[in-house]
This record gives sequence, structure tokens and C-alpha cells, in this order.
Amino acid sequence: MDSDKALARPGYAVAFFLFCLPLLDAFMGLWPTRNPGDERWRFGAVGTLSNVLLVPLLALFLAMAIAVWADHRGARRVLGWLAGAFAIVLTGIALLFVLDYFQARTLIKPEFQGRVGLATGTALMKQVAAIVILALLSRAGLRGKPSRKKSDASQTPLISRTDAVRSE
Repeated sequence: MDSDKALARPGYAVAFFLFCLPLLDAFMGLWPTRNPGDERWRFGAVGTLSNVLLVPLLALFLAMAIAVWADHRGARRVLGWLAGAFAIVLTGIALLFVLDYFQARTLIKPEFQGRVGLATGTALMKQVAAIVILALLSRAGLRGKPSRKKSDASQTPLISRTDAVRSE
């Protein structure tokens, strides 16, 4: 590893912890889990988890930026696949969230339905924004320009001789 890329490893570690710890904290707040077949519990759990989506998204963005900066094509592709898989899973969760809202809505008192509807809409907007961002990160990771080989980089001068002569 080049000395100018020495921050890549600790950067990946920071991104890993930024991704995992908020999700772990949110899951621990939901523990012990109830019956996943209970739409009321699923509805509340997904609403709670939608509040922590921003930090894992930031972590994936940070890791992708490090991979691009350090020219780690393999890491960039893995992060692209991870973001794509996360987007697909989150899409399924968002669809179930909408279905659970309509099922749980019948159990909510009429005076609270407006507030619950607003909270549901906000959580759904967060999920849709996260899905779009994850799709863009996936595309960036999987369709980015290929990395330059070390031999190509050493043979390509920063300033050609003709450019140096013209500037004098």
C-alpha cells in the first residue's frame, strides 16, 4: 500500500462501524422480538429502523469514496454489490411496511390516525430516499471506470515534454 493511501484501512474500519453500530443499536432496542407475523410489531419495528438509515448510508458512501480514492477496484465492486443487495432488501421492507400500515390502521383510534399517517409517510420517504441513494451507490461501485494499473501510472507522465516546452 502506498504511503499516501495509508488512511484507507482505518477509513474502512470507521465506515464498517458507522454501518453496523447504529443498526445494532436499533435492533437491540427492538429486542426481544415478538412474533414477526404480527403486523403491528413489524410496522413499529420498521418505523424505528427507518430513523437510523442515514448513518449506514453515510458509511457506505464513505467506504465507496475511500475505495475510489485508494483505487481499490475490488472493494468498490463489493461495496456496489452490498449497496444493491441492501436496496433490494429495503425495497421489500418498504412494500411490507405500506401493507402493514393499512392492516394496522384499523386498530388505531381515529384521533391518532392522522399522526400515525404522517409518521408513516415520513418513514416511507426516508426509505425511498435510502433506496435511491443505495441504487446510485451500487451503480457507482459496479459501473465505475476501471482502475489504472500501477505500470500504466508509472509510465504516464504528469506533464509531457511538449507541454513543458510550450510553457517556457
